[in-house]
Formats: sequence, C-alpha cells, structure tokens
Amino acid sequence: MKILCLRFSSIGDIVLCTSLINFLKFKFGEKVEIDFLTSFGYESILEGHPNINNIYSIDRKSNFSQLYKSTQKLQRQDYDMIIDFHGSLRSLMIKIFLWDIPAVTFSKHKLKRFLFVRFKKKSMSSLAPVSERYVDQFCHKLGISYNRQDFVKYNQGMTDLKVSQTSLPTSYHREGSPRSCPYIVFYPAASSPTKKWSIEYFNQLIRIFLEDPNYINFEIIIIAGKNDNECTHIDKHDRVTNLQGKLSLSKTAIWLKHAVVCVGNDTGLAHMAEAQGTPVVTLFGPTHPDLGFAPLLKQSKALVVPALTCQPCSHTGSKACYLKEQLCFSRLKPKEVFDQMVDLL
Repeated sequence: MKILCLRFSSIGDIVLCTSLINFLKFKFGEKVEIDFLTSFGYESILEGHPNINNIYSIDRKSNFSQLYKSTQKLQRQDYDMIIDFHGSLRSLMIKIFLWDIPAVTFSKHKLKRFLFVRFKKKSMSSLAPVSERYVDQFCHKLGISYNRQDFVKYNQGMTDLKVSQTSLPTSYHREGSPRSCPYIVFYPAASSPTKKWSIEYFNQLIRIFLEDPNYINFEIIIIAGKNDNECTHIDKHDRVTNLQGKLSLSKTAIWLKHAVVCVGNDTGLAHMAEAQGTPVVTLFGPTHPDLGFAPLLKQSKALVVPALTCQPCSHTGSKACYLKEQLCFSRLKPKEVFDQMVDLL
C-alpha cells in the first residue's frame, strides 16, 4: 500500500502527524510505503524519519494553476490512499487534482471545542490528544482493530522524530549533543502575543535557577525564531546562550533532543521536544491542555492557573485578552515553574 500524507504547517501539527505514520508501520510493516507533502521550509522537521519514504513540498503561495502543476509528479506515484491531516482548501484542491485516489480526513471536533471555549466546562470537550485521535479515527473509518496499550508501549507518546546527525559540527559532544554539560532549553516565543509568558517572568525564572547551587553545572539555552525579538531582552549571563534566530529547524531539533528538559509556551517546539523523548514543562495561558494539545510524555508537565473563569478564551490562543491583566499568565509565577522544572532534573 502506498500512502500520501498532507499537512502543510505548522511545526507542532506536523510532528503530531507522526503518531498515525508510526501506527501504520507498527500495524503493516513493510507492506506500507508513506510519502509526506508539506510546505516549503517545513521539510526538515521530518527528514530522517525512518517511517517516511519521501518528503515533498509546495509553495503555500501557489495559485490554482501552480498548485496543479506541483501535483503532476504525484499523479505518477500510483498512491492507494491520501491521508489529509490538514483539512484545508489547499488540501481539498490537491485531492481534487488526484480525484481517483481514496482520501481519509479527520474530524476536528469544532463543536466540542466551541462549547469548551464558550462555557469553560471540560465535560463539554472530552477531547483525547490529537495524536491519539488521528489513530482512533483512521482505524474507525477503515475498520481496523488495534490494541492501544500495545501501540503506546511500542511508540511512547505516540509521536516520534528522528534527527539526522550527518551535518553536526565536530564540536558537538555526547553522541551528537551540542554541549558537553547538561542544559535546559527555554523557548519564550509563541505564535501570538497572548500565548507568551512574560519575558520578565522568564528572566526571573532564569535568575532563580542560576542562583541555585544545586544546578551550578547546568546551562540555559534560549531558542526562538529570527523575528521573535522579545528574546533580545533575555538577561545576559555566562551560563545563558541565546540562539534566537540562529538555528534551522533541523538544528533546533538537535538542541531539543539533547536537552534535559524544555520549558516554554504552548508552541510547536514543545511537541518537537517530546517527539524525541525530551520532557517538557508547557505553560498554558489562553489555551488549555484539554483541547487536545497536552504534553504526551508521562514525566512532562502542563501548567495551568486553576479556577480561571476566562480560560480558555480561544482554541488557538490568538484572541486578545479583554481584561486589564492577563490572569492566565500573570498568576503563573516563576517560582512555581521553577519547582516543576527542577522536578524533572
């Protein structure tokens, strides 16, 4: 069986697709061949994954005719199935161009998400992690039976990434680690301002950690994109390395892979870290882990201010806060994050 998977963005969403990809290999072994189509710039997230045969990419700005031309080579691949993880207009157009190939799509549970966001009652959501929903819905639609416990044991966390070590600088240590000493990764950025714990709090957290004599051999690594300029306000210290804007996605994955723990906002880097077995401490502000994006590893932690009547205020966290003070983050104090973080060291 030859399968084409579609997911065009973003980092975390692409990583979560690997749950079903791994399941297919777990269930069918060498009988299945899997290709992945994504957007330019995201290919490196999946490079080296042992369960993906080929990775293709398209320009997200392509018009109708350009998109059609881009899919011409896919028509010659003789796919037996398309798995549409994205459910967008772009993926619909590709399925139309490849009209003779059966396609599987997924419910995004928009009504449940709306009810949870609107009425703030978990009972109205009851959403399993996205990575599990992919496997459950796929099996339900195709009438496939499987033992979830066996699969989770086989594929811890249900997502997985393999990082290529071929381009590592010779200065890297410890089986490809970028540092000879243990380190923690902080990622203070996020896709929208309301999803960002304050830089002031990050600086306080850094100071608390650096001043603790129990962790004097640890370093702190700051990772963010080139446009995440708030990271320029991170306090300088000889045990803090700020790599904001200096890493490719593949290099970012390497730093996350070898960290002892990763700490930051509800972003794709948290999923990327966990997919490589690194535990995370994820700070949830306007979003909520019960919407399906909670950390998956048993040792990882999801920090949420309890008993807030305004949380979650949106599914994606992009909605502006209507309060004078964003309580979901202002009440999440650095000392609390520190305690949860060092519990994983």
